[in-house]
Amino acid sequence: VCLWNPRQDGWIQDPLCKLHHDGVKSVEFCLLQANVLATGGADGIKIWNVRSGQLKSFIPTKMPVASLVWSPYRREIMAGYGETMGIWTVTTEVTQLAEWSFHELDGHVLTLQRVPNCGTVVSPHRGEVLTGWDAFGEAPKRQCNKFLDDMRGSALCDMPVIR
Repeated sequence: VCLWNPRQDGWIQDPLCKLHHDGVKSVEFCLLQANVLATGGADGIKIWNVRSGQLKSFIPTKMPVASLVWSPYRREIMAGYGETMGIWTVTTEVTQLAEWSFHELDGHVLTLQRVPNCGTVVSPHRGEVLTGWDAFGEAPKRQCNKFLDDMRGSALCDMPVIR
């Protein structure tokens, strides 16, 4: 995997992912940290720091990784490989959160797509099966601003906007 910058008309740095033993089948940038890249190949998932080119984590899988998708809320990644899908937390340590296996009739996971603005993931399978997953749950609750909460309902917040 190489990073290309069309504005500089050249490679940003030496190719990444030299350590994959076979072709890279999936590439996904982390939504919460732009310098984190996940690649999936025959030997598993590799998490890279694209600024330094350093391999940060390796997640072995039983089959070649067909598709990757990052959580929009946390540093969690979901992967489809063979007739299996898994979710891992990727922080200083990698922890597997869940894994699902499918029957032969469902077929291999072809790809994963996250529904925009939520944590739902859709997975089409080779057996003409389309499944929706609440993979990443709901967005974490935002910390409330006490001042605005106290003002809500007062006449000050109910005044019309003047432009």
